[in-house]
Amino acid sequence: MGSYCATPTASPRTTAAVTPKVSGPGSISFSLETDGSHRKLIAQPVTLLAARRATISAPAVNYGQRGTAKVTVQDTHRLGTWSAAPAGITVTLQRQAVGGTTWATVGSVKTVTGGVASIPFTSGANGSFRAVLASSVPGETVIAPTVPAVSVATVVWRVVPTSVTRAKTVTYEVAAAPYDAGAVAHLQARKPGSTVWTTVRSVAVPTNTITRIAYAFPTTGTWSVRVLRAATKQHAAGLSGPATVKVS
Repeated sequence: MGSYCATPTASPRTTAAVTPKVSGPGSISFSLETDGSHRKLIAQPVTLLAARRATISAPAVNYGQRGTAKVTVQDTHRLGTWSAAPAGITVTLQRQAVGGTTWATVGSVKTVTGGVASIPFTSGANGSFRAVLASSVPGETVIAPTVPAVSVATVVWRVVPTSVTRAKTVTYEVAAAPYDAGAVAHLQARKPGSTVWTTVRSVAVPTNTITRIAYAFPTTGTWSVRVLRAATKQHAAGLSGPATVKVS
């Protein structure tokens, strides 16, 4: 028997990438070549849905206090152009604790005119926020890029000696909340005529958060003091208000 060579016929192309430019009712047309001289034009009705995206902004908030996350939802009905999504879209805010792997729901609200959803939250610990909402495509979900959830430690004066004697030790007391293992409080002082704060004493924050720091001022004059609760993995650094101290 002899041998022969054959060139297989190419498979017909059955897929093609399409980039819609405008949402709404439309159609896709394609030409089907049935043989070398006949073509058939086929049109398929389609509904083009708007793409949707969302962004979040959330302020750093003192531990235990209330804040509001703002979620902005936008749709694109024309390629390259984004506009506010309609009111009435349900947006769910979720939070993940630092070092965690699961998301907890904070709350859900509907967008108002302008595509904005404002969702209140209580500051608990550092982590991340994300927003989850329905896409304009039925059955699909939009998840907004995450943003930091920043919880700031609080430092509140409890005992503040404001009239003291030079070289005599006095004790300052603050509540530095919440308790985190390894948290440190720094007493900072500013000398008369200076604009620079200097850490003069540092102590560990106890489990009850009531922190006492002793210090003896080396010179007379009008000093300023404050307490910085250093940042931990769970909470951003917190700072007390400044106090004026007259040293005689």
